[in-house]
Amino acid sequence: MMIARSMGKPVIGYRSDFRAPIGGINSWNHGMHFFALYPCDAFVFVPNLLIGNKDHITKCYETVSREIDGALKDAVNKRAKDPCMVEQTMNGYAMFLLEASDKLVDGVSDL
Repeated sequence: MMIARSMGKPVIGYRSDFRAPIGGINSWNHGMHFFALYPCDAFVFVPNLLIGNKDHITKCYETVSREIDGALKDAVNKRAKDPCMVEQTMNGYAMFLLEASDKLVDGVSDL
């Protein structure tokens, strides 16, 4: 996720699991660990559809698609307003790893 952020790509977290190993399902993070949540530009939570017919499943996927689309548009708009946002979220160690990776594969074709 941090690599995507460093490339300027919006990172959308999507949680569909109904289990809540970290906190409650109704909490601000819907039971998702902050480690995975922290680098996200936006977070979408739509519970799994455990039972239902074809129409229920279709509506569930349409809802997920709308939520992700909206989150992506919001993330892109935030980045357009603050182009420094990517660099501000990268810590020094992550930036070092990116720079080292660039040097390691510099000149190597067809990776």
